[in-house]
Amino acid sequence: MVEALFLLGMLGWLVVTCWEWLAAQPAFATFCAGFFFVPVAYVTERARLAFAHDLLPLDTRRERTPLPPEIFYWELRRGALLRQNLLLGALSAIAWVAAAVYPAGFALTSVPVLGWIFGASAILGTARVFAGTSVYFHASQWFDPMRPAIIGCYRKMMFWLSEDAGFLGRLRQPTAQREKAVY
Repeated sequence: MVEALFLLGMLGWLVVTCWEWLAAQPAFATFCAGFFFVPVAYVTERARLAFAHDLLPLDTRRERTPLPPEIFYWELRRGALLRQNLLLGALSAIAWVAAAVYPAGFALTSVPVLGWIFGASAILGTARVFAGTSVYFHASQWFDPMRPAIIGCYRKMMFWLSEDAGFLGRLRQPTAQREKAVY
């Protein structure tokens, strides 16, 4: 009990310290705008990406019945989406650093205008990376429950720890189904 209280106290102290540090930064308004606008841009960007990659059934599909023909398009587009996410992730990190260096303001000089441009690109880039990663993981698992590789490794570890075939998706059948199929 004391350890849990200590950990909660340390976590609270860390949050307050980070908040005070962010509040002292000149680009605090950009960080707050990002906190509110990234989720909104994420939702719209995720819908746009699902439409652009012919993955509209992602949000409506609940069971794993026959796979649609989109699986063949996905195998071709998967690598391109992953490369876009990696590139945009690097660019958005650079844009956040640049937004912190050039804080946005209400003056019409070069530094505040650069701050607004870098802030907007950081917010949109971060939302695009989150949406692209979400679509990538969701679509990969839709077509193959063991993809991407990190999810497959996690499911295999959970299978070995619990001996429950549900973690492996369609790859293993429960024992009762295997025995029924034999007899």
